[in-house]
Amino acid sequence: MKQSILEACKVLYLDHVAVTTPDFKQTVVEYLNLPGASLVKGPGWNARQKVEYAFIRIVNGPMVEVLGAVEDSPINKHIEKGGGAYHFCYAVADIEESIRQAKNAGAKVIVEPIEDIAFDERKVAFLFSSSQGIFELVEAYPNNLLVEWKTSAEDASKMKSELGQPKGSEIKVEKDVRERLCSLFAKTFPLFRKELTGETEMNQLKGWDSLG
Repeated sequence: MKQSILEACKVLYLDHVAVTTPDFKQTVVEYLNLPGASLVKGPGWNARQKVEYAFIRIVNGPMVEVLGAVEDSPINKHIEKGGGAYHFCYAVADIEESIRQAKNAGAKVIVEPIEDIAFDERKVAFLFSSSQGIFELVEAYPNNLLVEWKTSAEDASKMKSELGQPKGSEIKVEKDVRERLCSLFAKTFPLFRKELTGETEMNQLKGWDSLG
């Protein structure tokens, strides 16, 4: 049996499902109003991709990335056709190798790998295949562990005001502290990037000799 594109890419997990919308704030509010939904990251502005973004975790469902456009945004054509579901994003350990294998399996690269602010400067790339359509690959964190915390009453009130969230509804925000620390370590020690985890110690990596 022929190997599938996702098998060729060595996908680790589904990172998120992206949706586009002509009314960014309203769409974010609608997702946050789902029972148990939580705001993971954003709302923010991605200057490199020219989109507004917000990541929302759905209970018993996938992470949803809401994308809003500006005048010259690459997602405008999709929004003009009605918006909605745009692409699936899959996490991989080695994005360059995954792209190489995907191309060998018949996929085409639409957007070459680029560090993305919405993913803490991890690289993302967009590809197309006849079976998957447009899909995104993102570098996985060395240790994919999320730490949850709730915003203060003041911060939550500010979010509700900015997003038009009805008073009395609760917004729970997740902070991926360990993921961010791993990302910072990966930038500081690029030679050890693939070896880093939340439990990595100095004496485990040959050549790491700085106390800081």
